[in-house]
Amino acid sequence: TCGRRARGEEWDFLHYESANDVYVGDKLLLHDAVRLSVEDGSRVSIKERMRPFLCSAMVVLAGPRMVKVAAEALAAIALRQSERFAEPALAEGQGAGRKRGRHPGEDDEKERDGLVCSASPLPGGGAVIRVAGQGQEHVQDFLRDHIRGLEDQVGDTLWQRKFALH
Repeated sequence: TCGRRARGEEWDFLHYESANDVYVGDKLLLHDAVRLSVEDGSRVSIKERMRPFLCSAMVVLAGPRMVKVAAEALAAIALRQSERFAEPALAEGQGAGRKRGRHPGEDDEKERDGLVCSASPLPGGGAVIRVAGQGQEHVQDFLRDHIRGLEDQVGDTLWQRKFALH
């Protein structure tokens, strides 16, 4: 999360660095690194760069028990992305001279839900999922909705244990 917002500590740091390595046996499956720093030459603070997001998560689904879960999560997120960024068909002559957004259909996109996400396949049938949202609850709900079947593999109290609010 972004820190203790109630105390004014929203993304209030000069440097954050994290690296995660996932191995299967002695083979490196995933190396993921994140670095946020004011020392990177940007004139924009970390807080400004991270807005409007207050929470981010990375989930790695790996191993034989996760193959089906990963495939379903990849399909669900791909569908979400295609629905959000699909360019509507334009009648002939429509849209001539129209300014285009960063991606096709941006001007016609559904109202944003406060989340950005990505999903990438991993060797062996796994997946890595990344999501950033405007709050912990948004990220939790996204993961619960897009990673179905995980409870069957790791237990039905998964979401209660991982996202307990204290």
